[in-house]
Amino acid sequence: MKWNPFDYISPSIERTKKLLFPFDLKYWTKLTIVSILSGNLGGGNGGGGRGSVRAPISKVNSNSSITGNIIAETGKNTGFIGAIIFFAAIIGVILTIISSVFSFIFIDALVKRKYTIRDSWKKYGSSGLSYFWFRIVFGIIVLGVFLIIALPLIIKISGVGFMAYFSTYGFFKIFFDFLPYVIIGIIWFLIISVFGMFVKDFVLVDMYMKGLRVKESLKRVFSAIRGQKKESLVYWVSKVVITICIFIILMAALLAFLLAGILIGLALFFLLKLISLLFAIIVIVIFAIAVLFAYCVGTLPLNVFARYFTIECYQRLMSFSNKK
Repeated sequence: MKWNPFDYISPSIERTKKLLFPFDLKYWTKLTIVSILSGNLGGGNGGGGRGSVRAPISKVNSNSSITGNIIAETGKNTGFIGAIIFFAAIIGVILTIISSVFSFIFIDALVKRKYTIRDSWKKYGSSGLSYFWFRIVFGIIVLGVFLIIALPLIIKISGVGFMAYFSTYGFFKIFFDFLPYVIIGIIWFLIISVFGMFVKDFVLVDMYMKGLRVKESLKRVFSAIRGQKKESLVYWVSKVVITICIFIILMAALLAFLLAGILIGLALFFLLKLISLLFAIIVIVIFAIAVLFAYCVGTLPLNVFARYFTIECYQRLMSFSNKK
């Protein structure tokens, strides 16, 4: 192999130590906020034919009545539901824009160490918007393919009726109806997961390093990946191993913070409840937020290490690509 991703775990750890130690609370707090905003927060009887096991007419009618009532009630609140969906979509778009830009600010913070959010936003805001539009288009394509995969099953269920289908057929019939689509869906999910990993790990770094748009960096990075298939496969394996290890550490840290937070929180609640129940609830809510943020600060080195590892491997990938 031209390069082995596992060789760059140790250098990434050393870069993490150099950046974060000696401990500086102000610097850790600022970098934690950047990390969070970038999106880094540190799973009956089977029936034969279609008409072989019809449910009793009374049951189907009962289900239809229930369904009709649900539809009628939903219809009365269409405006309210639509407003909630609209505002949720607006908030989702805003958060996606913020996380897209802060993905570059986080890289900038690790590369330069001394940085300002305002200057980084001005410099990499256009890159963030380019990445944002890519995420929107990519998300539409992913959902569209999932819909195409599920379309034959949706048509089949619609032909029978949703309630009638699940009340008519047994478990095994439904299971084997869904199984092919689930398998194809899982395969598609794995494909987009691997593609998305390379985009987040390498394409974003290439955009940052070269000042390119998504389209140009996609071509550069995946051209390098095609020329280094073995190394890229080992990189994927290394990411799986590292992700599992980080997940275990995160869960252990979360458990420790939760246990400490619950014990201290209960003591505070019962003590402050003697003064005022409302005051006790307000303090506990603030305390819970503080504990959650403290957890993010405490696990910051894991997010920093993970990004340094991608930067190290990106540099090797592109250096050998340029030697072709």
